[in-house]
Amino acid sequence: MPSFLWDDDGPFLRDTRNTCASWYASCWHAVRDSSDAMRRILFLILILLSPVAHAQERVTLRPAASFVPGTPLMLGDVAHITGDNAEMLGAIELTADAASITPPLVDVALVRDALKKAKGVNLGRLTISGASCALHEQTHADAPLDAAHVDPQGVSSGGETVRSRALACLAQTFSVAIHDLRATFAAEDSPLLAFPIAGLTVVVQPLGTGEMTPLSVRLFRGNQLVRTGSLRATVLVRREVAIAKVAVSRGRTLDADSITLGEQWLTPVQSPATPTQAIGAEARTTLRAGAVIMAGDVEPPQVIARGDIASVDCIAGSIVLRAQARALENARTGQVIRFQSLTGKREFRARVSGPGHAVALAGGGASPHALDAGGLP
Repeated sequence: MPSFLWDDDGPFLRDTRNTCASWYASCWHAVRDSSDAMRRILFLILILLSPVAHAQERVTLRPAASFVPGTPLMLGDVAHITGDNAEMLGAIELTADAASITPPLVDVALVRDALKKAKGVNLGRLTISGASCALHEQTHADAPLDAAHVDPQGVSSGGETVRSRALACLAQTFSVAIHDLRATFAAEDSPLLAFPIAGLTVVVQPLGTGEMTPLSVRLFRGNQLVRTGSLRATVLVRREVAIAKVAVSRGRTLDADSITLGEQWLTPVQSPATPTQAIGAEARTTLRAGAVIMAGDVEPPQVIARGDIASVDCIAGSIVLRAQARALENARTGQVIRFQSLTGKREFRARVSGPGHAVALAGGGASPHALDAGGLP
């Protein structure tokens, strides 16, 4: 008689196994002692009526699900999964970019193909149901993943997973809406990301900021720590940027005709110049046509040259006196430079406020702090 391997799951299942073993023994002896025709019939009955494993998994496609373009789509995002291996199955990646599925529909065939490619999946123990899951792009109205509605710290009341709280934490960290964020997590983070958090208190905190952002995760049920872990996310943020329409040489002043506005996905450490910063600024380096203009690529235009005569407002309490002075340095708006009085050789510092104009704080014995801010002794 063939042998069977059972898991030890308690008295009830042990009794059940003993009954099944006796049934198998009697059937096997009947098959062995029967004629060929009867043996085939009994063998078929034996196969059809044999008990199935008690730990089957069920995958039920949801009617609809939302996604964030540029992020992976997991089986747990589009299906309700039950069984002992629900967490592992939920972390199976259907596609690296959810937006690549056209038409935006996940059907049973796509799920089955992904399961066949995944390691450690026993398709014989899986039941897949549901016709298909319609996908739609994440918007502000989608509360489960919207950083304005999901607090990275707090108690979950729905069918969320750690992934939604991690995305909310990243959006909050970089001060962007969830649809302006792309986060790609490390492959080994999939089980934790797919972990269900219904009824748990969730704490997700950034451990740093940058293109690769680490996160710590702690899950509590009441006063009990359920799970801890860490995540690593490669982050891109959508920014409004100024783009050079044509090649711009170093020192040239950018005007509205030399730039165009657009949106780009950038790393958090990249600092693009805002359109307001770019227009009227001078290029610090040569810019190629089509290049995104970074904050370090431009600087305010020079408004005072060394030797220029400027009007300086000298402020002493509520009294303001205007005098002429010679600039001893080149300057841009906002810079503090040295000036020299036209009636003597006395030097003082003043803050340049615009073309040919500066402001100084007057008062005998001014402190070094006042002088650095544009002070006149």
